[in-house]
Amino acid sequence: MNTLADPAVRVTLIRRFDRLTPQTSARWGTMSSTQMLRHLVLAFRMAMGECAVADAASRKFDNPLVRFVALTLPIPWPKGIKTVPEIDCAALRPSSVDFADEHAKIAVAIRCFGEVSAANLCSTHPMFGSLNRSQWMRWGFRHTDHHLRQFGC
Repeated sequence: MNTLADPAVRVTLIRRFDRLTPQTSARWGTMSSTQMLRHLVLAFRMAMGECAVADAASRKFDNPLVRFVALTLPIPWPKGIKTVPEIDCAALRPSSVDFADEHAKIAVAIRCFGEVSAANLCSTHPMFGSLNRSQWMRWGFRHTDHHLRQFGC
């Protein structure tokens, strides 16, 4: 099972970003490739407590069975699930986002996240609820893989 706790998995995942360009179009959704990179960077910062987000109103995935399916089973995540507003880069449309800058930041964010201690991770995901370090590491892989597949990478 791929997890960002594994340095080899991190390297493989980071290399997939090399196929991404500012012109790469999404297969689904409304984010540009630059917005997707920014979204992932913010999501990792959120997980490490560096970017505050509110809990999703419904926390529809805060259920042990749903968490198990989403984080453990090797099935693709559904398309079109709304993220929390604070990291929704399609809605925020930050004007100062630069592809090269975000491309460099994502590699750093993945490395930092993969090496972070349990004490420096948030205890709660805004939609999945309580996660331990192992679950966070699996979430990090699944979330990043989901968005790389969104852009065909």
